[in-house]
Amino acid sequence: MITFSNDLTFDQVNARYRYDPDTGHVHSRHYKRPVGVDRGSGYISITINKKPYMAHRLAWLLTHGEWPEVEIDHINGDRADNRIVNLRLATRQQNMINRRTHKSNKLGVKGVSQIKNRFRAQLWHCGKFVLNKSFATVEEASAAYQAKAQEVFGEWHRAA
Repeated sequence: MITFSNDLTFDQVNARYRYDPDTGHVHSRHYKRPVGVDRGSGYISITINKKPYMAHRLAWLLTHGEWPEVEIDHINGDRADNRIVNLRLATRQQNMINRRTHKSNKLGVKGVSQIKNRFRAQLWHCGKFVLNKSFATVEEASAAYQAKAQEVFGEWHRAA
């Protein structure tokens, strides 16, 4: 399991690695090659002193000189895209808002489910439904969900 460990200092990491903000790759200073592997989650993991670290958190450390105190969100949703322009600090809630359509969604349309011959758009926020409405078409339901999600979540909302 990859942890949010912050036990290494900037100087310790910087002595062994460099970060290229244009590509998002962390490179070994000794071997001068990119390091890290995807262990199946889509995130790049780098092992330092036999302990795995998330590459996007190392990228933040090497760019800003300190560990992030909260989660880091990949703006475009690509977990392997660690370019600094694609990374932003986020609360857990903000990070969850910016997630993709769940793979178990049978329609492949975020926020929409099918009930018999109707399509229900639902959006849950702060413990209650802010949208819970039935539509004749999947397109209408999706448009209603997208509009409400944009209104409620703003820049954190992901369309798909």
